[in-house]
Amino acid sequence: MGAKLERLTPEQEDLMGVVREEWLGRVFRPGLLLDREAAVRGAKRLYSLANLPEPRVVVVDSPLGVQYALNLLARGAREQVSENPASVRDSVWASVGDSVWDSERLKFFDPIWLDLLSEAHWGAWSDYWRRVGIAKIDAADQYIAYLQSGVHYAVMLRGVAVLCGPPEYIHRDAEGRLHDAEGPAIRWRDGYTLHAWHGVRVPGKIIEAPEQLTRGDLLKETNAEVRRVMMERLGSDRFAEMLDLVEIHREEYGHPEMRQTVILLRTKDPDPVAGEHIQFVRVVCPSTGRVYHLCVPPTIEDALSGVAWTFSKARDDYAPAIEA
Repeated sequence: MGAKLERLTPEQEDLMGVVREEWLGRVFRPGLLLDREAAVRGAKRLYSLANLPEPRVVVVDSPLGVQYALNLLARGAREQVSENPASVRDSVWASVGDSVWDSERLKFFDPIWLDLLSEAHWGAWSDYWRRVGIAKIDAADQYIAYLQSGVHYAVMLRGVAVLCGPPEYIHRDAEGRLHDAEGPAIRWRDGYTLHAWHGVRVPGKIIEAPEQLTRGDLLKETNAEVRRVMMERLGSDRFAEMLDLVEIHREEYGHPEMRQTVILLRTKDPDPVAGEHIQFVRVVCPSTGRVYHLCVPPTIEDALSGVAWTFSKARDDYAPAIEA
């Protein structure tokens, strides 16, 4: 057992950041490969530590591959899922095909746990506890060695463990969130991909072909964060055009010789995701004449208050003499 600590020293607190960056560097390092032998050996050790029988270990190339593999092992039959890449199915079949038919016990396995193994989280904490002396046990060393083999995702069940290795690449934004404005934010070696916009997982169409989004796509999307990304990708003008908007209020403001008209618009029906109407103020850029639709809270009751809100001001505090 490790030493009992009542309080961390400043040096131990600083070590948290050091260990965190080391493990993040491992996770996001380009070209990281899975050490299959070490991963299989490590998974079997985890079962041994839990006093469980040694499992059959299957290694595939992506999280989707893990799900396919479990389906194959449970049913003993090849599953065809047309909406997912054929390359994933072929890769999984090559990995588990021989195991399906010769192991009757795998057709009816009992679940133990389902776990997304994140190197950056669990590996970092286990390593940190070991370095500061909180946990000096062989089990922690074995767990760290297992994670350092490159395992990205695993489902461990009674009798079988299915592991997958790291992605081919991961794209992130400046804040470290999954993000790519042109293609998949993450791709695995069997062709499975995920698209993300500043940390929000979205369908690939939103990233790669936003011009093909339709009103039907907007109405079918029930996730408020994904809907917000849709608006960002479409632009507020096109987003507003796709919605059935009605005028609520209009007024003029500005210099007497440069009066501008601003209109408050609202969806005819409440939004099924937010449970309330979506509102926009329609404004015209004085310099270019371009029309903009700026989304404002449903609590806004007049057009100028909506414009003021976009500048983080109240209506009475927003009184520009000239706008450019």
